[in-house]
Amino acid sequence: MDISNKKILIRTKELLARIAIGQTTLSFWKNEFKKIGRDLKEMGCYQLKGSRYDLWNLNEFISYLENERREVRGPNNKHEAKRIREALLLVKTNNQHEGVNL
Repeated sequence: MDISNKKILIRTKELLARIAIGQTTLSFWKNEFKKIGRDLKEMGCYQLKGSRYDLWNLNEFISYLENERREVRGPNNKHEAKRIREALLLVKTNNQHEGVNL
């Protein structure tokens, strides 16, 4: 197996682009890991001396997501209610305009 051209560790920016999660979500997960006393290497994060950036093993991070992040947190009720109100207002406005044009 030739891995000379393949990256084993990638920077956080590239990880976020590939996985499509936000920086704040990733930071929250890292802090949560540290609070309970677990090593960040378990989630694929390597903080090497002399490197300004966290480096990630993509395969280990995907494994972490599959094993420990299967349950997705539900939406915030306040924001969800606001989104529903806005959608209902849009529907009501569209229905009024359609009635005027008929």
